[in-house]
Amino acid sequence: MNDPVTYLQLRKFFDQYACIKQMAYCNHPFDTQTNEPLNQVIATVAPKNVCYSGSGSLYSRIAMVIGIHNLGNEQFFEQVLDQLAVFPNGLQHYLRCQDRKRERRRIYKRKFDVKLKQSRQQKQTHEEVFHEHTDNSYGPGVGLTAGSKGNKKK
Repeated sequence: MNDPVTYLQLRKFFDQYACIKQMAYCNHPFDTQTNEPLNQVIATVAPKNVCYSGSGSLYSRIAMVIGIHNLGNEQFFEQVLDQLAVFPNGLQHYLRCQDRKRERRRIYKRKFDVKLKQSRQQKQTHEEVFHEHTDNSYGPGVGLTAGSKGNKKK
């Protein structure tokens, strides 16, 4: 061992965090990939090419996306409309259908077969892109020389 002081310092942190209690804490039932879909939805309701920061519009849009994500369409809009004292007919049925569709899509995407198929498709796409970039016809200056040989007009 080259540096016993550093080893003891690292060992102290390792012993603190590499215990059964900490490992059990990491084993939670929540989805750890929530950030990406939330960012995609936020980007659709608040695109980067439009400035919403001058008003409360950006805050409201992001709060709406998070509210729908956490509560679902029906419960979120029910709470909002209750606070506004607005009770439109037929909206509750539509929102309930949207929530059911969302739940079916979520369950479908979590199936092992679906994940396996998606993984295979991604691998195939990566292999195709790699092949395109390693092909002899791809290289610097291709755009400059394209069509220069054998394309003489008759």
